[in-house]
Amino acid sequence: MRHPLSHRIRPLNTHRKHVGLSLLLLKEAGSTNSLLLDDHELISQKGLVVLADQQTAGRGRKNRTWESGSNRHLFASAVLHPVLPHRLFPAVTLLAGLSVFRALSALDINGISIKWPNDVLIQGKKVCGILCESKKIGDTLFMVLGIGLNIGGDASQFSCDLRDKVTTIQHETGKAVSRDVLLEQILSELDMVITKAYDGKTASLFAEWERCSSSIGRKVRFEHEGMIIQGSISGLASSGTLLVKRDNAEVTEVISGEIIYL
Repeated sequence: MRHPLSHRIRPLNTHRKHVGLSLLLLKEAGSTNSLLLDDHELISQKGLVVLADQQTAGRGRKNRTWESGSNRHLFASAVLHPVLPHRLFPAVTLLAGLSVFRALSALDINGISIKWPNDVLIQGKKVCGILCESKKIGDTLFMVLGIGLNIGGDASQFSCDLRDKVTTIQHETGKAVSRDVLLEQILSELDMVITKAYDGKTASLFAEWERCSSSIGRKVRFEHEGMIIQGSISGLASSGTLLVKRDNAEVTEVISGEIIYL
């Protein structure tokens, strides 16, 4: 029996290898990530991207709410097949951030940077959040990569406590940017970096991420094995985990968790 949404899936760029091979466009979704994770048939489609005009229950890291307006913004989730080796799982979010950075750089926007682990900033304000999740069905592990990107309008559309922390592409450029054109650019960049990662060529990607990141050199505090540790971000390990040089000169790898920037 055909999936009830199969008639709405259309092919995309045939030159891509892994990401953005087909698109399911929806008027509304609770969360595009959850839609894929909860639907075995959809998540099994290699290269499928779900794009929603509006999200009613968008999520960020640790199930935090992602404020989702109208189709002035981009809410999309992509299925990654096959998934990267387990040791490179921390790198997926970083590679997605690098892809968004590249796509925005093509718009001649000044002050773009990547903040570990999952944000892209313009002039120090968040314009994009990334959420990578996985689900095992039988013996197969599926990975879903969600991207929320503020495109239209300005910060006044967000709640008061966020207005000084977020921005939009239109506010920074003074121009209207096509969501669909931007999505195509992000997917093409993502396909290129994921293909390179699949081929084991991550060193140059991580070096590029370090050059584009505003996190390198920043003083941070975080919890590690039950202890509160303070230090400076020195770069990425070969697996994509964060390297923090502690105040006692020891270097600690941070895979995930809450980091406080000082």
